[in-house]
Amino acid sequence: MDDLIALLPLVTVFLLFYIILYIPQRRRQKKHKSYIEALKIGDRIAILSENRAEYVEVYLAAAYIGAIVACQNWRLTPNELEHCIGLVNPSVILASPKHEEKIISREVTCFGKDYEARLNAVNPIKKLADIDPEDALLILYTSGTTGLPKGAVISHRAEISRNLVTRAEFGIAMRDTFVAWSPMYHMGAAECALGALMCGGKVIVVDGFDQEKICKLVATEELGWLLLMPGMVGALAAELKAQQIKTRGVKVCGVMADLVPPREI
Repeated sequence: MDDLIALLPLVTVFLLFYIILYIPQRRRQKKHKSYIEALKIGDRIAILSENRAEYVEVYLAAAYIGAIVACQNWRLTPNELEHCIGLVNPSVILASPKHEEKIISREVTCFGKDYEARLNAVNPIKKLADIDPEDALLILYTSGTTGLPKGAVISHRAEISRNLVTRAEFGIAMRDTFVAWSPMYHMGAAECALGALMCGGKVIVVDGFDQEKICKLVATEELGWLLLMPGMVGALAAELKAQQIKTRGVKVCGVMADLVPPREI
């Protein structure tokens, strides 16, 4: 079965695991596909936004139609953003009100009233695209430390395979919750969110490292992998201790353990 799933495109895995469990959201994804119906397999959708539910929605809508989501880094300057957007030549650009002004001289659909109006004006799709496992789903960018950022293409097959390996190696359960607080233009939140949804788990979207909110989620949710950067581990542990919070369940915590002081571990 694992070998079979590894060969299927991501959209099929969503049909098997995710779509059956989240019917209302599926209708929105189908409407989203209708809104960008003119796109073909391989066309790009650029997105510039802080973490919000629509970001995940775009991932899934793209998986339906074979489009590729080019996730833009909102920390970049307008000139750097223009370079990254120009690399992928997107057919559609989506942005949040918080960041839309950073995109210069390009047509942008803004999350909120504009985005919702376009979704409400179309009917849900009736047929999925014929997607190959090697078709691309995401374009994530390098940090640009050796020049301008470069795009890295990730396929449907790669996302499924990486998810299977992560769950096998770390013992993350199928229905564990993932808290997507780190930027969704980065592989940490993007891939773990997709992986949780593939398996029927829950994704809670948080805009940035909101320590108070994350502490509450640690107390109420059964978490698979709680992403924490090395400099955050000690602070969150101290906050949990100060509030006398008892964790409901965390399978894996942190990243880059070699950079975390031993006393914090």
